[in-house]
Amino acid sequence: MQYKIGVVTCCLLLGAGVNSHAQSISSGTVQGTVTDPTKAVVPNARVEISNQVTGYHQGTQTDAHGAFRFNNVPFNGYQVTVQASGFSEFKQNIDVRTTVPIQTNVALELAGATQSVEVEASGEFVENEPTAHTDTDAGTFLKLPAFDPAAGLSSAINYSTGGTTSDANGFFHPLGDHAQVSFVIDGQTISDQQSKVFSTQIPPDALQSMELITGAPDAQYGDKSSLVVNAVTKSALGATRPFGSIESYWGSFGTWGENATFGYGTSKFGNFTAINGIRTGRFLDTPEFVPIHDIGNNENIFDRLDFQPNGRDAFHLDLFVARNWFDVPNSYD
Repeated sequence: MQYKIGVVTCCLLLGAGVNSHAQSISSGTVQGTVTDPTKAVVPNARVEISNQVTGYHQGTQTDAHGAFRFNNVPFNGYQVTVQASGFSEFKQNIDVRTTVPIQTNVALELAGATQSVEVEASGEFVENEPTAHTDTDAGTFLKLPAFDPAAGLSSAINYSTGGTTSDANGFFHPLGDHAQVSFVIDGQTISDQQSKVFSTQIPPDALQSMELITGAPDAQYGDKSSLVVNAVTKSALGATRPFGSIESYWGSFGTWGENATFGYGTSKFGNFTAINGIRTGRFLDTPEFVPIHDIGNNENIFDRLDFQPNGRDAFHLDLFVARNWFDVPNSYD
């Protein structure tokens, strides 16, 4: 017997009437201007935003007007670092918890001819959220020893946080609670199961970051709350040049697959696309050492479109189409 499963998810976020560069409800914007002691703007200054706990990092340079902006920054605490030739390094900690842009204006000081060194104790960068959670980003996904056809997101979650029990076919249970997981993708809640025999799931290469909440969730999260997966997808808004990747792989059980991502954008427009496909002779988990009648394949396409025509309006559209085709395995008896 054969089953075919397809899912089309369309999320539309349209913000109007906000006197700012709006974003989705799970990410924000950090922007500002770099000036010197005379209040003149400093072009081509190196500006970086990072979080040592999650590994998140972005970098850019100020334009001719000394301005900089980081889009699609997941809610969290960050450190902003500014460097420019002839000036002392600037560092400041900020907290991104709102879609309202965080204005960080930087006044650099001239580097003196002589400098003194002061040694003092300083605490490490830590998060002060009261809820138990785990933060992961796109760089972390590449380091996880996870491979499960059409269930890469489930594998990434299981390897990133404790308290989950893996089940067959990409299924898992958080904190001993049967399938009580809520997925929040760019602010849109999906509280249905995401195992590959029931549905399809967004591929990990389409995600910028994930916050896995295992403690008492905030009031904004309801329904299934034993584990809340708050995910932010990748965006090309503000990208200065096209970017992307192509990957092809093969393995045992006749497995082969291809993945590709591509993004391009301007200061007002951005489009990111992720395309994935895999075929394998061991699609579903089977109790036999040698799978019998277990061929399957998965194809999915994710696209995120961002458009910000001005400082008051923003348009954000997520499109996702996916398909699973698989055989039902036979057993020896």
